[in-house]
Amino acid sequence: MDDIIKIVEEIAQEFGLAVDERGADYIIVSKDEAKVGVRLEGDSWTVDGDEKQAATLTAAIKKKIIERKNGKAAPIPVKYEKKNVIQKAAPVRDIGQLNYDQVRQLFCADADDLDIQKFVQVCMATGANPFLNRAYLMKPDPKAPATIVFSKYYFLNVAETNPQFNGYEAGIIVLSQGKVERREGTFHLPEDTLIGGWAKVYRKDREKPFVSEVVFDQVAKRKKDGQLTRFWREQPANMVRKVALVWALREAFSKQLGGLYEQDEIQADPSKEI
Repeated sequence: MDDIIKIVEEIAQEFGLAVDERGADYIIVSKDEAKVGVRLEGDSWTVDGDEKQAATLTAAIKKKIIERKNGKAAPIPVKYEKKNVIQKAAPVRDIGQLNYDQVRQLFCADADDLDIQKFVQVCMATGANPFLNRAYLMKPDPKAPATIVFSKYYFLNVAETNPQFNGYEAGIIVLSQGKVERREGTFHLPEDTLIGGWAKVYRKDREKPFVSEVVFDQVAKRKKDGQLTRFWREQPANMVRKVALVWALREAFSKQLGGLYEQDEIQADPSKEI
């Protein structure tokens, strides 16, 4: 079950889809107003929702499965069928209502009871909903305590619900024709050298914005062999901009975000692609 949900999460990140809900046997993603649900029905998975997006997602899931099987033909238990998956999906549950085994099954198989207790308490204290991928529990070393990290969208949610929030700007820093340039967004030409990211977060009760600038080589995540991990290799501009934005948000709203880290600031296992 978990493999299909992980595949859908990978596809969502690649295609710019938002993960709206996630459970043990279903996941709902969306783009703009178009929602698509993927749910386990017996021995197969059913994809339903916006017809165009559902067809695209079904094809992408099948392609991923074939790639993982090294191109070998095999039964693919995924089909597009109108079964109201979105309406059938269970409502997002309160993590505080789950027992330790359920939390382990849903979020981190290697977590011990102390890890889970801390994770549940942190999620309840911060309001970060792990079913919506706002918080994650990671344990790369079975002998060490698990790590709790948060998504960029949790940081943005905290800012946007604060009455003092007054917007933000974020972008990349490039070396272009011998000059260092700060550009909003992530657009850059192949001949430009990406060297960092920047962000400004504005508050209504402050005269100056909170500014962060990060150096690409200092924040990019790498594997043990020194190679960049998957998303840092494939989407370097998006990643470095995101880290800069999270840093600025954390400083601007330190009361709520101080001491919390975004998932791409901490490497779970540098030997693996993430």
